[in-house]
Amino acid sequence: MKPRERAWKAISHEEPDMVPLFETCIAPSVAEKIMGRTPVYYNVKLILEMLAKGVPLEKIEEMAVRDVIDLFYKKLRLDVIFATPFGLSLWDFVGVASGFGGLINGAVDPTHEPRVKHLGGDQWQINDFQYKFLPESNMLVPDPPFVSTPDQVTKFIDEHSREIERPVWGGPNPKILKELGDELLLIGGAGKLGGFEQWEIRHLLPWLYTHPEVVRRVVEFEARNCINNIRFQSEMGIEMFIVDADWGYRHGPFMSLKHFRDIWYPALKSVADAAHKKAALLILHSDGNINLLLEDIIRAGIDGLHAIEPGAGMDIKNIKDKFGDRIFLLGNIDISYPLTFGTVDETVEAVKSCINAAAPGGGHILCSANGIHPGVKPENYIAMCKSARRYGKYPRLSSS
Repeated sequence: MKPRERAWKAISHEEPDMVPLFETCIAPSVAEKIMGRTPVYYNVKLILEMLAKGVPLEKIEEMAVRDVIDLFYKKLRLDVIFATPFGLSLWDFVGVASGFGGLINGAVDPTHEPRVKHLGGDQWQINDFQYKFLPESNMLVPDPPFVSTPDQVTKFIDEHSREIERPVWGGPNPKILKELGDELLLIGGAGKLGGFEQWEIRHLLPWLYTHPEVVRRVVEFEARNCINNIRFQSEMGIEMFIVDADWGYRHGPFMSLKHFRDIWYPALKSVADAAHKKAALLILHSDGNINLLLEDIIRAGIDGLHAIEPGAGMDIKNIKDKFGDRIFLLGNIDISYPLTFGTVDETVEAVKSCINAAAPGGGHILCSANGIHPGVKPENYIAMCKSARRYGKYPRLSSS
């Protein structure tokens, strides 16, 4: 069975030949062990160094695309990957880590060569802005933030709402579409939807109580961006999208249920409706514990849920039992334990347990409960993929 067929059968709540595999991103320290070479893909520091030396952005992205094909398809044999994988270009890192501020024109424009200068240590200048590279998370954060007051955010939205028709995120990579489009299930990235990264925790969270209308405008602005990205990418053949909505921390959602229903629910529904109008499916990604929000999230029209973090109290069996006839599930091997702090044997047991809980009857794609960060032990992640193939076989899932 081809990977694409395998994935679609599972999504359709049917049993394929084996549980499909997916991963959002893989840190260069882990990818290097798998590939036997230093990757450009997702290698923030290397990309910065290459740009500072004058290597053309197009050349860097060509190397990163080759890494993606070699890593996700040829080495790991995954069934589902991003059509525009996170980590191909500098724009990915700036846009995600910067939160809402990463949308500001002039920070990094994906259609132009960025001007990069090393300022010493972990400090970098990109165009006219200064960033700090965080090795532990493989991310860039603006230092200082692009925007820090409600008035600045309101001004930005007012000035840029007329430009909402242009895609904010890059479209599907043509080389990945050409080489893998018939073989794998390729997912598009819709964008962010009021998720809580560093900037949002420091700004949006208190503004919920002091400037709720500003928060509403941010979430609505990001929803319009997501809708535009879905329209743009669906015209290139993408049939499924992930919307990035980090709404939970370890013990629950960042917002109250009342705030969610008032601000986030209408925005999510509008994005789900836009995907369905294009005959596409929508997956919601969220870290943390979002159990309180699940009924409303599913009622808004999502088709799949990622990443179902067990360390935050997200029990995939309970979710499967309660919602498994309405959505498909992607997850949920914990990136802390066992993937970072556990052993190979503990990883294998976690995979077996996850498969036995979520895979019977279909509706499950196995992956980590977030993404493979720099702290993950390569041997554990490799064991995760191998054991998924060994123990995730249908029609009768083995438990030994």
